[in-house]
Amino acid sequence: MLVLGGAVACGQEPEVLDADGDGFVATDDCNDGDDKIHPDAEEIPYDGLNNDCDPKTPDDDLDRDGHLHLDDCDDNDPDAYRIVPWPGDVDTTNIDGFCDTFCRRDILGDLDLIDSGLTAVPDLSCVWEVAGALTLRSNASLTDLSGLSGLTSVGGNVRIVANASLTDLSGLTGLASIGGELELLENEALVDLSGLEQLSAVAADLNISHNDELINLSGLDNLSSVGGFVNIVENPKLEDLLGLSGLTSLGEDLYLWFNARLTSLSGLSGLTSIDGLLYIQQNPALTSLDGLDGLTSIGGDLGILENADLTDVTALYGLQLVGNNLSIVGNVSLTDAAAAALVAEIDVIGGIVEVSGNE
Repeated sequence: MLVLGGAVACGQEPEVLDADGDGFVATDDCNDGDDKIHPDAEEIPYDGLNNDCDPKTPDDDLDRDGHLHLDDCDDNDPDAYRIVPWPGDVDTTNIDGFCDTFCRRDILGDLDLIDSGLTAVPDLSCVWEVAGALTLRSNASLTDLSGLSGLTSVGGNVRIVANASLTDLSGLTGLASIGGELELLENEALVDLSGLEQLSAVAADLNISHNDELINLSGLDNLSSVGGFVNIVENPKLEDLLGLSGLTSLGEDLYLWFNARLTSLSGLSGLTSIDGLLYIQQNPALTSLDGLDGLTSIGGDLGILENADLTDVTALYGLQLVGNNLSIVGNVSLTDAAAAALVAEIDVIGGIVEVSGNE
């Protein structure tokens, strides 16, 4: 029997038009055997299925840069898909466009920006590590280091020297470790060290000198380890050492010289030992050594010299060892009796003691 209109022959089952029950008949459904695949479904990246039945919707090249996700380091950015280190040095001759197409491009040599006319470091956000040294020197107009925002470590020295317009280091917010020394020298507009808050270790020396506008060391608060000497010299507006409170020991010497407005050493309150020398010299506004109360051991010389307003050295009464010579000389406001009292408090002095030229 044939039923006209219904087109169903006697003894035949009617055709099932939506086998998976997803609301789309077979002619409109690219996979009528899976109820999760239909034209209204959301495309699920990287599952290998055409979930929404639209071949134009990318499954494994979301940014449509022609690189599938397994070969694309950032499948949401069509301008970045590679991770390949640069084998040599980078300077002003090859820095432009350095990060184009790269998610990460570490520098296996040095990064040098020297005597450039740059006002800002170009985009180097793809650089996470510099294996060699980082040098920013004599860039008279440089004010912006944000191009280095991706940098986390430098294997060699970091030298930021004679950049006349640089007021802070805020572009270095990711820098956590330095495998060599950190030099901040002759940056005549530098006010503080904000931007170095993540820095925890300097393997060699820390040298902060001849920065005419530097008021404090704020920004170094997370610094806990310096393997070499600390040199803080001729910063005429430096008032305190706040920012160094995380330091507990020094591998070599500590020099505090010729800082005309330095009034407080309280930023050194965490310091317990110095393997090398300690020289505190010609800081004319310093009246006491408060801040050094926790210091118990100096491996080399101790020199307290020509600090014109110094009257109180009792903060060093906890000192047990001076490994070599002790000199308390030329502090015209400090009595020789006060100096002698300090000498008497120290358990072991390994060299010559000189107390002279004080009040």
